[in-house]
Amino acid sequence: MGKRRTAVIVALILVYEAIGIGLFPDRTSADERFAMRINCPSGTLQWDADSIDHLSVAQQGDQPVLTFELGEEASGEFAELTQRSIGLTCHLYANTTLISSFVIRSPIRGGIGVVEMDAELAKKLVESYEAGRTDE
Repeated sequence: MGKRRTAVIVALILVYEAIGIGLFPDRTSADERFAMRINCPSGTLQWDADSIDHLSVAQQGDQPVLTFELGEEASGEFAELTQRSIGLTCHLYANTTLISSFVIRSPIRGGIGVVEMDAELAKKLVESYEAGRTDE
């Protein structure tokens, strides 16, 4: 298969996932656990609810935001990935939902992130996260 055809197929899969059609099973059923994933050209990381110390909805001015704080191990992995990804576009997913695409400008240390997004979607993600935690 040619490079152009492969690129078109990958782009279609990303568009389908972004608009919620998805080619893969939805991971939001009660039997599935919450997962957060970051895809960058330099690598991919995925964390379950127990690797995330905190996830909540907040307000920054008029904009609702999803805030997260990763555990120690996940925070280190995140810092390493973002160090390798400076200048690259990365995509942040919660379960199968694309919640943000962004360019890494500098390493993200400390494992804390803030993502602008729709308030209702942020609330649903927090509920899914809380339901998926096993250490409470």
